[in-house]
Amino acid sequence: MATTPAAPVEALAAVHEAEGRLLGVVAGFDDEFVAGPSQLPGWTVGHLITHLARNADSHTRRTAAAIDGVMVDQYPGGMIQRTSEIDAGAARSARALHADLADACGRLLAAWDGVPDYAWANVSTSWTWGPGSPTGTGRRPSSRPACPRCGPDQQRA
Repeated sequence: MATTPAAPVEALAAVHEAEGRLLGVVAGFDDEFVAGPSQLPGWTVGHLITHLARNADSHTRRTAAAIDGVMVDQYPGGMIQRTSEIDAGAARSARALHADLADACGRLLAAWDGVPDYAWANVSTSWTWGPGSPTGTGRRPSSRPACPRCGPDQQRA
């Protein structure tokens, strides 16, 4: 007899704590700092913060799909959508970046807190590798997000 997986209560609590720490750090950033370079080639700190917010939105969308038992792409427009959204948001003020990140993280945590036990075992599509990607086209299903800087065969730890 199969059992329904329970919500990862301890992991969710840790994520809530980590979000609080992240938002606390980002709240200390000023406009000059977010306009400056990050350690990612070609990205400012604003790019990085926008990436975190859009990534959270993508996981909120995937969570809703997993609850419904539906497969969805992390970014419906693939790498092109992901890149354009990050570029479009990168030059905002530190205050606007913080507010966007706080809102996106809040939506994600609310979505995760509301996942019924049965849905924790469901899988969604992790990434759409479309035109302009290192691998061409096609989907790679995964329960762990691919590392966009490393390519589809490398996953985040």
